[in-house]
Amino acid sequence: MSEKTHIRSVGSGVNQRGIRAHNERLILSVLQRHGAMSGQEIARKTALSAQTISVILRKLESDNFLLRGHTTKGKVGKPSVPMRLNPDAVFSAGFKVGRRSAELVLMDFCGGIRAQIRAEYDYPLPDMIFEFLKKGHKIELKALELPVSTILDSPEFDFPICLRGNIDRIDSCDGVPRILDYKTSKVNQTDLNLVDWPPLVEDYKAHNKSFQLLMYAYMLHKSQALTLPFEAGIYSFKNLKAGVLKFTKKDKPGRGANKQTQITPEILEAFEAQLKVLLSTIFDIENDFIEKKD
Repeated sequence: MSEKTHIRSVGSGVNQRGIRAHNERLILSVLQRHGAMSGQEIARKTALSAQTISVILRKLESDNFLLRGHTTKGKVGKPSVPMRLNPDAVFSAGFKVGRRSAELVLMDFCGGIRAQIRAEYDYPLPDMIFEFLKKGHKIELKALELPVSTILDSPEFDFPICLRGNIDRIDSCDGVPRILDYKTSKVNQTDLNLVDWPPLVEDYKAHNKSFQLLMYAYMLHKSQALTLPFEAGIYSFKNLKAGVLKFTKKDKPGRGANKQTQITPEILEAFEAQLKVLLSTIFDIENDFIEKKD
């Protein structure tokens, strides 16, 4: 054999720990792509044995990577329990530098955007970029998918009215509490601007998103779950570059208007007046219901 001949040494075999890690990543990838699934469904997707799936799912659940769903009954065989990713298990950050702007994004384990900040500039100079990273914002998550309810008991009605809803997220940004709603559709800032109060309940298409945010704010305030003042806004998945789009009360249309983004007692008092107008219309037996087309 020539002295220049090189015989590659045989590497070590795959140990049990390496196999387990690979299978854990495989199961997490399947759940990330397909959503909540039972052990049997995961076994069909991965070709792993039921015993292997069961052991790994228990381990991932104990490590807080997975959440257990409600038992599914009524099918052939034993009742199944779907497992899903825990969005709060792991967080990742992404940073993009463009020619005219930079964006910093915080994402959860399911790929949901928890926070996003953006800076604009004429040129991406290093000093500006590093200053932007140093500054940042302090985001503190308070609640996700929070059910909220309150009772409206007013002399205008002969009975109490229960108001209910589910808020996607409550957090604070640099100490300012915020109510946030996620929208898969495209939302612009103009959809959240309000000048006069009556159109809030008269023009559904123009102001339904503002009404939703104000309703959340009203219920939180009435139930004493959040202290005024705070802000309310929307994350639009088809307009992420805009960041948080805030509900804004303007004193007049067009440019030069004074803008208020904080939800105050005065804002909620005006909203309550319009809410009562809407409810009075709903409970008026002389008025027919009209289906909204948009």
